Amino acid sequence: MTTLIPKFDFKNGGSTPAGAANRPINEKLGDWVSVKDFGATGDGSTDDTAAIQAAIDYIPDGLVYFPEGNYKITDSINLKGSILGTGMATAIEPATDDFAAFTNNNVGIQKFSIKGLFINYGVATGDTPSSNSASAGFNMTGSTSGEWPFEYEIEEVWIRYAYYGYKDSSSSYMFTLNNVRADYATVGFSLDTNGKTTVKLS
Repeated sequence: MTTLIPKFDFKNGGSTPAGAANRPINEKLGDWVSVKDFGATGDGSTDDTAAIQAAIDYIPDGLVYFPEGNYKITDSINLKGSILGTGMATAIEPATDDFAAFTNNNVGIQKFSIKGLFINYGVATGDTPSSNSASAGFNMTGSTSGEWPFEYEIEEVWIRYAYYGYKDSSSSYMFTLNNVRADYATVGFSLDTNGKTTVKLS
């Protein structure tokens, strides 16, 4: 039996809006998932690393949503698709400063976007700049065409107290950094990409 999500317009008293269609619930939920669907709490004290990674692994080519909260992580999150947060109210808080918050981990992901996050290493460093070069908001890696990321956008992301804001030692190309801010970083943006990168800064 297929369970359908009813085509009601809940904003207008439950009437059926023109053109609305019932959809199977599994199809609807396949559009995107929330990290809270996989057990993330966003309470600032629970380790949410495994829950976040499980959500990303579940829908690698889709969208993972981070509701408002403070998400403690104890290891790098491996990117596989798009991420959407709510802006400054969605805080990613590494517990220590010896790893990057997000990485592609030598996987050639493409056509994804990261938007609306506050990556704050201040919890780990006591609100002082990190002296550990392992800390980075993003660390993109990969040396071959099957490993480097391409055709992606990072937008409206604020990175604070990391050694690197954005670090790219891969041969990634065709990506955009739009309104990405790195405060109290030793190196805000590092591109060591063998001259193969096409990047747009806006």
